[in-house]
Amino acid sequence: MKAARFYAAGDIRVEDVDPPRATNDKVLVEVEWCGICGSDLNEYVRGPYAIPDEKNGPHHITGEMLPVTLGHEFSGRVVRAPPTSSLVPGQPVAIDPRFFCSSCPACKETATNCCRHVGSLGLSGGGGGLSEMVSVHPAMLHPLPEGTDLAAAALIEPLAVAWRAVKRRPIGVATVFVLKAEGCDMILVSEKAARRREFLADVVHAAFDPTEVNICGEMQGTHGRSWGGNRCMALISIWQFQKLQYEHFLLKELTFKTFLAYDETDFKEVVAAFGSGRFAGVEKMITRRISLDEIVEKGFKELTENPGDHIKIIASPKIRLL
Repeated sequence: MKAARFYAAGDIRVEDVDPPRATNDKVLVEVEWCGICGSDLNEYVRGPYAIPDEKNGPHHITGEMLPVTLGHEFSGRVVRAPPTSSLVPGQPVAIDPRFFCSSCPACKETATNCCRHVGSLGLSGGGGGLSEMVSVHPAMLHPLPEGTDLAAAALIEPLAVAWRAVKRRPIGVATVFVLKAEGCDMILVSEKAARRREFLADVVHAAFDPTEVNICGEMQGTHGRSWGGNRCMALISIWQFQKLQYEHFLLKELTFKTFLAYDETDFKEVVAAFGSGRFAGVEKMITRRISLDEIVEKGFKELTENPGDHIKIIASPKIRLL
């Protein structure tokens, strides 16, 4: 079967690999759609970062290291399930791609997103969504209603990240749909990319260009009064360790909160919300649909050369879906 494999920064190859084998404890899933995540793009530009390599050794859970098949934002249909599973062939599913050890202190406290050995399909080995088929543990699969738009369902994984983010109260493009799903009726967004502002214009109360609106100037009046309860919120992906001046937070009793991915509860809640129609319109986030064969030129290269033109590019190994 075909799969997009990561070898090094700037080196992703669509090549033939052996298909996963059916086993009595895994579910075979045929991939329909898979999105390119910011994490994937970071690997392409400056990786390996999260992908295990010779320097850091094989992943603790999968035992694999590069080259690995990419893709962790994906949806598909069940091909074969163990006799003990309630899943049936043809059933549409969303995939929670995370691996966790279940034995470290974080896992024992049910904080699986903070697992000492956390990993993911599409980054840590074990297959990935940028392929024709994957073999996964039944617990990683979440059934979707028949007739579900599986292109939109490929957005469930990033929506789960945004869902957890809303619990911590930051903001971002995917988070806009979570806020709307939660009943928020006035959302203001600062976005530099014109294409994204154009997209958001029909979704939020207002989307403005931070290069034309003096955000810092508008915030000056509140900065000196930011003691305790006042909040300034932002969603930031951190790819390198950062140093913070803690005195700024200490002297004003400010709160600095972080979040890491999502846990099982977050994912299940998003699947339920998605299935009930609370994410209506989320498919508008998809700005390009491509074939798996085009993933490098029209996917990764496009996102590095024209990042402001896209929100989400998704790929399918099935030409008939394009």
